[in-house]
Amino acid sequence: MASVQTIEIKIFGNSPQKFNELSIKAAFETEKIPGTAHVFDGIIIAGPSVEVAPDLSKLAQFGISPVNFQYQMQTQLAGNVVGSIPEKEQYTDIRMIYLYSDNTSVDKMRQQFIFLPYGKLKHITEFATVEVKPGTAEITRENLQPVAIVTARLNGRDLNSVMKDIQKRLGKNISLPQGYYISYGGAYADQKKSFSELLIILRTSCLLVFTLMLFLFRDYRAAFVILLIAMLGVAGGFLALYLTHTPLNVGSYT
Repeated sequence: MASVQTIEIKIFGNSPQKFNELSIKAAFETEKIPGTAHVFDGIIIAGPSVEVAPDLSKLAQFGISPVNFQYQMQTQLAGNVVGSIPEKEQYTDIRMIYLYSDNTSVDKMRQQFIFLPYGKLKHITEFATVEVKPGTAEITRENLQPVAIVTARLNGRDLNSVMKDIQKRLGKNISLPQGYYISYGGAYADQKKSFSELLIILRTSCLLVFTLMLFLFRDYRAAFVILLIAMLGVAGGFLALYLTHTPLNVGSYT
């Protein structure tokens, strides 16, 4: 299977903010469908994060390039490779890093200094703002398109009937802006693909059986009757599934 989730509602569009809004609505409507369980709106918050926003005009005033500013910041926080030494027939990198950088904080970052080209030091707050940003939702892509994926599992109902109810409810209660559309994946998409492939096999096998019977009996009526009996057997199989309340899935269809 291509997906571990039974039900996947994929919302394609452009704006991540609109994604979140539509995902929450779709999850809310899906939870109301009988037979669904563990509905997840697909919003994964990454963060919080620390943002250092440099003032380019200030950097230019003191002759500091953005690349140099980034290099100094990285040296303070994660270190930079400044050379290497030969050791046991291989080169070992030399990393320059500030003392206690693994135990820094936002306040300590604001107290750090930036080296000017002529050797003096100035506080980082004179060149940039250091702020803590709240968590932002991760952006997922499929076929190079941004997508929000609402997932759910089944509980006491068959997949086909639940998906029909979901499609009907979302089409009625969610209005998509221009450029947005919904597709359905998960086990439902896998099942549709399998049904389509099995239908091709069924048609091909019927044609081959009809050709073989025609070759053996050299009579169109006899070949047609034999094929008709086989098709009635398939109809009886579907009737048995209906009478025993067995869902039509890939296994029962086969």
